[in-house]
Amino acid sequence: GRKDVGGIAGQAEPYLTLGADSDTLTRLRRELDTLDDLVQSAIDHTQASGDTISARLERIGLSTDAARDSSKRLLDHASDFVDDNVDALNSLSTSVTAALDDLSPALDDLSDAAGYMDTLSDRLETALNTLAGT
Repeated sequence: GRKDVGGIAGQAEPYLTLGADSDTLTRLRRELDTLDDLVQSAIDHTQASGDTISARLERIGLSTDAARDSSKRLLDHASDFVDDNVDALNSLSTSVTAALDDLSPALDDLSDAAGYMDTLSDRLETALNTLAGT
């Protein structure tokens, strides 16, 4: 190979799979739709092959319908869960921002009070030095 080609050779790239996300569930639903279409097509073509094969394919079709419906419900619940958590996080962020905004004038007042205390301390020291000198 060429020496100027970069990259890491022979090392595995680490990855972590946490669970089914919305894209995975959407792809699963699409694949289940495809499977359902294929099963329905097979049912149509096997009518002449006998009632037993038709009944079994019908059960498979019902199972894929149920799986597709379950994946849709799961996707809806996952979406609701994410939306609720984003709403809660936005609400918390708004509350913290408001609290910090409300705290700002109090901190300014505290800073002013510290300045007054410093001035008072200087005047008190001057007064004590004057009294000690007499």
